[in-house]
Amino acid sequence: MYTLLTNKIATYTSEIASALDDNDYISALKLRAAQKELEDVLLVVQPLFPPPPDNVTLDVFSHTDFYTVKQVSEILDVHPANITRKATQFSGIKKGHKWFFPKNVIDSIRSTNLLNNKPGPKTQKSSSISMNDQHSEV
Repeated sequence: MYTLLTNKIATYTSEIASALDDNDYISALKLRAAQKELEDVLLVVQPLFPPPPDNVTLDVFSHTDFYTVKQVSEILDVHPANITRKATQFSGIKKGHKWFFPKNVIDSIRSTNLLNNKPGPKTQKSSSISMNDQHSEV
């Protein structure tokens, strides 16, 4: 938030200089008013969103704690298109144009085998015998 506001203020500064070079004083005044409003917002927001330190990157997103779409599709044996289509069900996070999925969520889905709803013949458990089968054997 801090970076966004400071970048916009810098943009207004260059636009004001350009307007003054063109002797467009009305535009320069309007731009300065907008710039002043952003500076006021920055003063209010700065305690809530302090500027990032110079030596720390803004990427707090650790890729080691997440799977990619390809990894999830291999783990769950599901087509990648279905993974991206149901990304929110898997607690997916979209960063840029890529989806990332928390490892703990995907691992819990894999362990509980919630995605075993594939089409085709269902296998029956051999230990369960229906009541009709018991009477026909007698």
